[in-house]
Amino acid sequence: MKNLLKTYFSKRFLPRWIILIFDLAVVSVTFLFAYMLRLNLDFIQINYFEETYHFLIILPLFTLIYYLIKPYSGVIRHSTLKDASSLFMAQSIGFTSLVGINL
Repeated sequence: MKNLLKTYFSKRFLPRWIILIFDLAVVSVTFLFAYMLRLNLDFIQINYFEETYHFLIILPLFTLIYYLIKPYSGVIRHSTLKDASSLFMAQSIGFTSLVGINL
């Protein structure tokens, strides 16, 4: 396992799947932060069932959208305006989808 990780991180560029995981982690942390802001940072009011349900909708949805649009493909090597626009498009489609299913 150690050699496998060393192989991935010894290269000059990170693999695409690591960038995808990082993007999904950003979506997850942003969701949790927005949920806490909605509750005025009152941890007592957290409904864990509802939060888990929403999280289980958001994460696969954004995984599918990121997989289809692939905004992570050129981020590390060649970041251009095209990469920024594909990331913006992925976020817009995700937001529109969530509004469409009225989350």
